[in-house]
Amino acid sequence: MKFEYTFANEDSYTEQSLLPKQSEHVLAIAGSGSRVIPLFAKMPEKLTCIDSSQQQLALTELRIEALRSLEYVEFCKLLGYQYAQPDERKQLFGKLSLTTQTEKSLSEFFRRTGWQSLLFSGVWELKLANSARLFRLSCPDLSKKLINCDSLESQKLLYLSLRRKLKLMAFFLTLSVTLTVLLKKLMLRRTHLSWSSPGHFYRFFTRSISHAFENFLIKNNFYYSALLTGSYKSNHAPTAEIDGKYFNLCKKAAKACRITYIKSDIIEHCEIAHNKYNFISLSNVPDYLKKSDSPDFMKSLEKSLTENGILVYRRSITSQSNSALRRLISVSEEFAPVIRRDSTPFYDIYIYRKTGPKDVKNKLLNQPLIPEYA
Repeated sequence: MKFEYTFANEDSYTEQSLLPKQSEHVLAIAGSGSRVIPLFAKMPEKLTCIDSSQQQLALTELRIEALRSLEYVEFCKLLGYQYAQPDERKQLFGKLSLTTQTEKSLSEFFRRTGWQSLLFSGVWELKLANSARLFRLSCPDLSKKLINCDSLESQKLLYLSLRRKLKLMAFFLTLSVTLTVLLKKLMLRRTHLSWSSPGHFYRFFTRSISHAFENFLIKNNFYYSALLTGSYKSNHAPTAEIDGKYFNLCKKAAKACRITYIKSDIIEHCEIAHNKYNFISLSNVPDYLKKSDSPDFMKSLEKSLTENGILVYRRSITSQSNSALRRLISVSEEFAPVIRRDSTPFYDIYIYRKTGPKDVKNKLLNQPLIPEYA
């Protein structure tokens, strides 16, 4: 069993902030599962997790069942946020009520890895780690310098002194991601990825690194601290899924929520799921579409949303034009404060609302933002 992702690469506080309380039915891309856990803080009645990968669905089921069954420290130890002996992690795994297929596949994975931490064992994280390792050879003191930065002003000065070397980091990331895309194209024997060129990757990563240094402390950010310093300390840079302030609320909500796991292509599913979902958390799925697919893709999503339903998605490079859509209107500007506070600016974030006789825009805007950002 191989995982594409085992760790968060999105700031899930953003989707958590946008999700109305007690939504009737939420659809979320499963991914590693870490982006799904924080949604329970808004107590959805039903949650459908969808992914084209059975492995990622299994990992999402693991996280949700761990949330339902384990206490906070146990949850952190099982996933690898806190240290645990292999026997202890094995014992915690045995407490979960998993489906037979998931239990079998995950137990085989854990046995093969000696019941070590799940975190950073995905294909994506390993490629980024290799890129970061190459970069740290050219800038060996970066970790120490970043850890000693206690203010944005000192970090901005550090960025100015390291700007040329950080462009080298963007180059290594570009190389890693470009090779990944090319390999996927060869394996799938079709050019289904919409990312345009290495030049776009390079400009994108350069912009993202600059934004990070100028807007938040790297050492307190769960993604950049791992990427640029080569280490991750959950007590300094927790992800949204291990936010202790919301853990018990998420646990209670997960126990009450009706959860479904669907292995399917999102377009095919939404084509037949008419007026079913009040909220769709799409991750960066549009990055993996051909330009010609985008309008039909958005039309499928439009069909599956209820009136006044909300769609949130991320894009790494550019947004496609959706001018042909009749009932999805962009409300991204209205949620600009939420978007600006996202602490993983590898993506541009887009928010749409399906128009209808009732307008929930003001209801959404009046919700308090989640203040505890990494």
